[in-house]
Amino acid sequence: MSDQIAAASLTVPAAHDHIPFARLLTSGMADRVGFDYEAIEDLRTAVHELCKHLIDHVDAGEDVHLRLVARTDELELTAVAERLPGRPPLPMDPLAQAIVAAVADEVELDTSGPVVSFRLLKRVGRSS
Repeated sequence: MSDQIAAASLTVPAAHDHIPFARLLTSGMADRVGFDYEAIEDLRTAVHELCKHLIDHVDAGEDVHLRLVARTDELELTAVAERLPGRPPLPMDPLAQAIVAAVADEVELDTSGPVVSFRLLKRVGRSS
């Protein structure tokens, strides 16, 4: 694991129109790590798809809590929210799943418990 150079947290209402805030924060943190423009755009797209999927499992009155950690050679983003009771886990759209898999070095998605979450890790130097 490399040295941490920056960290940021963001809490937004669980609504699709707040996803741009997560994308913007991802851009700024990815730039601090040293990702090129194309990698930053790819990360923004992957974060959009993961946030959209997470929000689909959450009541509109809840919040989504995001945390980004920038290290010297990687960016890690985690997000958590309370799941809407009684809602069964939804499958991720196959195209969205392919986008995330192509961009991330590591990705974890959990929509089965009372808390839904994802973790994305992207290392500098791995092309998308």
